[in-house]
Amino acid sequence: MVESTNRLVKNWQSHQLRPFLRQLFNFRQIPLWQQAIAAAAYVSTGYVSLFALDPVSGFTVLWIPSGVSVGLIYIWGYPIWLGTVIGNVIAQIIFFNGLSTVTDVVLTPVIVMSLIIGHLLGAYWTAHLIQNRYFLGRAKDTICFIVCNCLLGPCLAVVIVPLSLCLLGKFSWELYLSLVITTWIGEAFVIVTVTPLIITWHQNAPVFQRLVRQQPLEGLLLLCLALTVSQIAFMQGYPVAYLSVTLIIWAAFRFGDVGATLLMVGITAIAVLGTVRGQSTFAQDSVNSSLVLLQSFIAFISLTTLTLSAVLNENERAKTDLKSTNAMLTQFLNALPIGVSVHNQQGHTLYSNAMAEQLLRPSSNAQNRQSAQYLTLYRQSANTICPPEHLPTFRALAGEHLLDDDLEIRHGDQLIPLEAQGTPILDERGRITSAIVVWQDISDRKRMAAILADYTHELELEVTQRTQELAHTNEQLCREIQERERTQQALDQAIQELQKLINLDGLTQIANRRCFDERIHREWQRAATRRSPLSLMLLDVDYFKRYNDLYGHQAGDECLIQVAQAAAQVVKRPDDLVARYGGEEFAILLPDTDLKGALAVAQRLQQAIEDLAIAHRGSEVSQRVTVSIGIAHLLPQADKNLSTLIHLADQALYEAKRLGRNQYVAL
Repeated sequence: MVESTNRLVKNWQSHQLRPFLRQLFNFRQIPLWQQAIAAAAYVSTGYVSLFALDPVSGFTVLWIPSGVSVGLIYIWGYPIWLGTVIGNVIAQIIFFNGLSTVTDVVLTPVIVMSLIIGHLLGAYWTAHLIQNRYFLGRAKDTICFIVCNCLLGPCLAVVIVPLSLCLLGKFSWELYLSLVITTWIGEAFVIVTVTPLIITWHQNAPVFQRLVRQQPLEGLLLLCLALTVSQIAFMQGYPVAYLSVTLIIWAAFRFGDVGATLLMVGITAIAVLGTVRGQSTFAQDSVNSSLVLLQSFIAFISLTTLTLSAVLNENERAKTDLKSTNAMLTQFLNALPIGVSVHNQQGHTLYSNAMAEQLLRPSSNAQNRQSAQYLTLYRQSANTICPPEHLPTFRALAGEHLLDDDLEIRHGDQLIPLEAQGTPILDERGRITSAIVVWQDISDRKRMAAILADYTHELELEVTQRTQELAHTNEQLCREIQERERTQQALDQAIQELQKLINLDGLTQIANRRCFDERIHREWQRAATRRSPLSLMLLDVDYFKRYNDLYGHQAGDECLIQVAQAAAQVVKRPDDLVARYGGEEFAILLPDTDLKGALAVAQRLQQAIEDLAIAHRGSEVSQRVTVSIGIAHLLPQADKNLSTLIHLADQALYEAKRLGRNQYVAL
């Protein structure tokens, strides 16, 4: 709205009443001359209202200052209420002897404050609902204005003023309901007629003046017709008042909201004057009754005028937005590097952007260039003119969604390859109404495609050559790999043989002393970490020297082999180890084995060697080969080391021999 109204809506945004109340008393924002004008306008319009005074009751149903008061609040702000209150008090004193009696002294401030509070609340509610928009800008904002200012705003005065008049004896209680209706209709009538004129004139007076200057004869004609109809209807009593509605609608269409409200106020003034004189068709027995009937008719005209003005303003704003959108769309389409054209069902061009004009116009006949059938396009693949029915425009009008990049247009000696994308445009019933075609110059694409094709061909040749070279190299690598695999296999086999030579005893094919020493150190560390028991058995073939002397060294070697294999058969766990400790002496390492388990292994081992039944006539304990076994068992601790375990096993073996051989002893 106006600049002063913008100051008012600072408190609307908070949706609270406290900022509104603070704004009411911010008198610094309203100059004194505006307050003086408000008071003077109130008094002068009050004087004009006296011509509608009922001489019998002394009460007027037409109080023009109310409409002026509301209008000034809208255009100058809430603090202008002070000027209107002063003007109201002066009017009450001058025109109604407001201070002549004690009753009038009480009644005057009641009437004044109830009226101004209603005006302020109506303006506040309207501003709160329409959110700083022009009240005739949209139909729903106009309805909010009417409801808040004509229905809700006067409620306080409608209740308090008649009640005070009856309580103070100015009127009898039988007239209370009549006073309520009269007060409400009077307030609503002047607000719906006078207030819109003040606001619209303040908002759009320059627009109205421009329209009058552009069409002065039409304005003069409209004014003459309005005066004529008003004279006939309201001064001579003929029932043609409805014709004024047509004239107001005319004014709204041709001269905007200011013209419509101005004409409405003029017709209303003539109608009121004729009715007060008893010359219009609305004349009744009393002036108040006549004016109430007239106000009903004028209220209908006013509501029609305001609503129509709002609809027209809304349509005008929509047209402006549409023009702006169309301008932006045109600029956007003209900025595109592609051509866009729209064609009707006959193939005539409805629209084409700048790029489409540049691409297509030189190929069209100068006299018929608006028709797509005169567009000359060529097929690149066949170097022939494309028939009209095969043009993208007519294919799209036939309902086809197409993408054709085999087109060519000729501008003199220049050949321009084109890509066309056509799309039919359908209405709400699915019928084709027009078609849109997008044209694109694909010269760069074709040129790049040719370059890419040449490069691809060269690349394919190079790839073929490199592939052949790589195939030859691959064959050589395969042969080298096979040779290396054979070498690696031989090396692995040699390593395995070497491992056997390093860790196996060559005679008995069990672990040798070196393997035993590495393994027992590792198992000792593992047992110490896990705090698990470790057992060691040392066994010696009884009287083996005599066996060699009696049967020979070859037989002795065979005996050692059989003893070793028997021990390996007895000790089968993966972590256990049977090793040749030296000469006819063997060692058996048993991780995670307690003494009971070691004794069980010794028993099975002794039985297995006895089952071999190797004859030994030189033995003093048996006619067969026997062994003596020493068993040591330890749980690795900080005060014990590996040598302790070996020493204990050696002592147990010595003790077994001392006790007569062919037995086992555990320590």
